[in-house]
Amino acid sequence: MISDYNGMVSNYNDHKRFLILNIINHLGAASRTRLAVLTGYQPASITLLTKQLINEHILVETGARSVGSGRKRILLEINKSRLCAISISFSVSVITFTVAQFDGAILTEINIDFPKNPSESEFLSHIITNVRLLLDAYQDQNIIGIGICTPSNDPASYPIAYFRPAYPRLGDWIHKVLLPDLKDSFSIPVSVFYDVTLAIMAAQNFGAAKGVNDFICVELSNGIGCSICCNGKAVSGANGFAGELGHTVIQTGGAADRLCYCGKPSCVEAYYSFPELVKSIRRALQQNVHTKLSFENDSEITARDIRRAIEAGDQMCRYYVKQFASSLGIAIANAVMLLNPKLILLYGHMLELGDYFLDILKTAIYENTSLDIDINITASPELEKLLPLGAVAELFSLYLKRDNYSWVYQLPIMTDETQDMYDEK
Repeated sequence: MISDYNGMVSNYNDHKRFLILNIINHLGAASRTRLAVLTGYQPASITLLTKQLINEHILVETGARSVGSGRKRILLEINKSRLCAISISFSVSVITFTVAQFDGAILTEINIDFPKNPSESEFLSHIITNVRLLLDAYQDQNIIGIGICTPSNDPASYPIAYFRPAYPRLGDWIHKVLLPDLKDSFSIPVSVFYDVTLAIMAAQNFGAAKGVNDFICVELSNGIGCSICCNGKAVSGANGFAGELGHTVIQTGGAADRLCYCGKPSCVEAYYSFPELVKSIRRALQQNVHTKLSFENDSEITARDIRRAIEAGDQMCRYYVKQFASSLGIAIANAVMLLNPKLILLYGHMLELGDYFLDILKTAIYENTSLDIDINITASPELEKLLPLGAVAELFSLYLKRDNYSWVYQLPIMTDETQDMYDEK
């Protein structure tokens, strides 16, 4: 029975509502009888509360479950198609607006190029106009909030620098200008989330990490990052910078050390991020090394270009990709030995290098960890969807006041036999 009152909600009736919602969110569709047994509330109280939640389109009846002697219990679940959230994320040249349902299903994803050399007011107006259009388009849904993804600390040249040099990073401007402006413009909650927790939230709520309490998400792209989940909770660290795997050091080379943009030499990212792989390949091309790599001379070399060359038997690309994958594997293995995760989720556009890269990376991780560690390594969706979905997951967690009901999520998922036992009471 779960009946301890948590005073973090405004009143006892609210507490009961949120308790029911969190039980259903964790355990899945449940009958009113089962909710009464789990909470210890009177059946009449459960009936009244669930009726209110159905009338508010937060819960929905979803079929029936047979329980002994031909009896049936009507099941209740969260109205996943009605509850939605909006996320806003940024890349170097694009703003992405995403609308997703409670279950993570993406309804709309709009990628809009940054306005060319905008003024600050134009930039703000551009974002607010697009949010308003989405709210109008989904006015029949219950939009529970707007989540802004704070970009990573890579020193990318975001257009924000053109009109607000006082904020050297887009993240500063998001917190100090965009967040309060959105709050003033709309009557729904607006929140900003650090990218270090977003991959964790997306994987935990909508991806391969469902039901896994200890795992890490490793980004392999222009930067090398690591998001950490310990005992079911995302770890952000004292200043929001936990998991800076790319700024750890796995080798030193004396005078040959490269100075990373973070200010210290020999960071993993300074040697083994994707831009460094491209630099190594371009140096080889300048020395007329034989290659089957095909790309336009004035265009960027992409991960897919390199993969195609490897698949065609290109020795030069195989050499550099093997070198990079082996070293990245050592760095990730160090994180494994420190954190002992059950699962490693890999994401980022370096995965487009293909199976050759991924196989060497996995081998290096396994070879550099203890034989007693049981770990699963899998690839996750691309960064462009992972972070927006992480913001959506964060918004729904706030909506459910999930942190106030953390004990609910320690309940074991029930078997059909256990559910029958509850429903027969």
